[in-house]
Amino acid sequence: MSVEIGGKYTNSEAMSEAERIQNKVPNNGEAEAEDYREADTIVDLENETAAKLHKKWQEDFRINNNGHNDRFKPAGDDPNWEERIENVEFTEEGEIVINRGTAKEATLSVLKSPDGKIAKYLDPDGKNVMYLDILNTDYPDLSEQWKNDNRMAAESALTIVKKHEGDFGPDDIEKISAAVHQAFLDRRKAEGAYIPEEQDLPYGDLPDKKEDGITPVSGGKEADRVIVNTALEVIEEAAKRADAKVEEDVAG
Repeated sequence: MSVEIGGKYTNSEAMSEAERIQNKVPNNGEAEAEDYREADTIVDLENETAAKLHKKWQEDFRINNNGHNDRFKPAGDDPNWEERIENVEFTEEGEIVINRGTAKEATLSVLKSPDGKIAKYLDPDGKNVMYLDILNTDYPDLSEQWKNDNRMAAESALTIVKKHEGDFGPDDIEKISAAVHQAFLDRRKAEGAYIPEEQDLPYGDLPDKKEDGITPVSGGKEADRVIVNTALEVIEEAAKRADAKVEEDVAG
């Protein structure tokens, strides 16, 4: 299978390969399905895509926000995450900046974890509020609230790609990117969640390049293209792993 990623083209065989992976059905139809119990599933593809999206956001943020070495956000209500950190000792006194660059920017006096990635703030009501440095935290260690946006974007992109038939040319990438962006708007509005004003637009009205005609506008069309191309990249990698597994089993 030949699949080229990066806004050029790919082959619809890649998604059918992903569906085969999901069902753990071998290519040659001869090996038992249980032999493929460790193969990738669609959930695995979603998580892998989400993790890559988070890493790419971290890289983009560092490039476009010089001097900002952290990005603290409320961890949200996540019992599983809170259980994972229940043995963390918060002994280092320090400060964090929240809502940086907005009218609500504030500096909070906190207690930090030894690695500095988690902060505990005692609010005026006497309640402990946990903050997480999402810029320096890997995807698996994020709280559910901060995994969710990436996971939903991944699920949306993989679902839309699955419905596409034929090769992926530049026009196809644009159409899928538009569908991914609309899914984002629909999801956020249904949740009553915040949508940045500059993103609360149809895909066709989003900004694309800066005045130099080369540099993408942060939060513009390129953000949706990155989601689509990341999903295609993950599908390609999963298909290669599945092919390698089949070759290994046939050789064995």
